[in-house]
Amino acid sequence: GGAVLSGGCYELEAGTPYLPFVEALRGWVRSSSDEVVRDAVGGAGAELARLAPELTSRIGPFEGGPELSAAEERLRLFDGVARCLFHIAGERGLLLFIDDLQWADQASLGLLHYLVRLIGNEKVLVVGCYRETELDRAHPLAEALDTWNRERAAVRVHLGRLDPAATSA
Repeated sequence: GGAVLSGGCYELEAGTPYLPFVEALRGWVRSSSDEVVRDAVGGAGAELARLAPELTSRIGPFEGGPELSAAEERLRLFDGVARCLFHIAGERGLLLFIDDLQWADQASLGLLHYLVRLIGNEKVLVVGCYRETELDRAHPLAEALDTWNRERAAVRVHLGRLDPAATSA
């Protein structure tokens, strides 16, 4: 099968930017060889090391690029993450699981939106879970879900509560 990466969002760490991607990438780096990591990271080492600092000791040091505006830096980071994930997916595919999206910070939602728009024919499936009861119309995730729905980029699957027997199973 393909690769599985996962990360979560946490209520008390909602201010930590890109946390689910940090968890997913760091988990992947830990379980992969230097050669595999070097191939997937490509020229985006400096950007990706912001999310997974151990990349520097594993396959660095990385050359710093030109001075960029905050918006350009963000775009380079988003592009580096997307290209790395698409490389990991390769022919066999990638499942990226993100838990508790209702607590995602704005930066993570921005990166997720960028990924969703770029996926196209890549063999990447993003599965995100969230608690509907925590979303009101003003919630940033509610807005993102509306956009993805409009763009036919997402499918919502409602999961009801499990009864005691189903929980035991």
